[in-house]
Amino acid sequence: MLQIIFGIASPITIFKKQSTNIIPKMVMPQQNYVLSQNQKRVLVPKALLLMFLTGLFYFFVLLNIWLALELKLLRMKPPIAVHIIVLLLLGVFAAIQMVLDVRRLHQRQYLFSEESVSKTGHNQFMIPYTNIVSMIVKRNVIDRLFGTGSIVLNSKFVIRSVDHVDDVYRYLRGLVDHKNAAYQPIPVRDAHIQV
Repeated sequence: MLQIIFGIASPITIFKKQSTNIIPKMVMPQQNYVLSQNQKRVLVPKALLLMFLTGLFYFFVLLNIWLALELKLLRMKPPIAVHIIVLLLLGVFAAIQMVLDVRRLHQRQYLFSEESVSKTGHNQFMIPYTNIVSMIVKRNVIDRLFGTGSIVLNSKFVIRSVDHVDDVYRYLRGLVDHKNAAYQPIPVRDAHIQV
C-alpha cells in the first residue's frame, strides 16, 4: 500500500523487474524460440535463377528449331502456337517450382529449446548445445543486400538466411555458454603474481 501511495518500490520489486528484463537475453529461455528464414532472401534469388534458366531453356528450344531449319530437318517454321505452348509449359513448370519453394520455406524453421537447436522441414537435424564447439557468422553478397546472414555450427548444421544474424548469434552463444557451464567444471586460471 505504501508503495502505491508514495511511489516507493521495494528492493524485491526492483529485482523482479530487472530480472525479467535480463532472463530472456542472458539465461535459458522459459519457452522455445522459433526462428524462420527471411522469405525475400530465399525466394528472390531462386525466382531470378528460375527466370534465367527458363529463358535459357527457351533460347535452346529456339536454337534447335533454327538448326533444324538450317539443316533442312524441318521444311517450314513451326507456327506461333508452338512457341506459345512451349512458353506456357515453361511458365507452369516455373510456377510449380516456386510454389514448392514457398512450401519448403514455410516448413523450414529453427527451434531453440533448453537443450538443443534443431531444424525442421525436409532435412531435419538436431544438435545439442553441448556438442557445439564453434560458431561462425557468414554473409555473402546476397546476404548483405537483404541484411541477413548465416551461422555455421558444424558441417551438417547451418542456420541460413536469417534476419538480425548478430542478435541470433549472441542469443545462441548465450545458450551454448550457459549449457556448457552447467555441464563442465569452471576452468581454473593461474594467477599471475607481479612483484
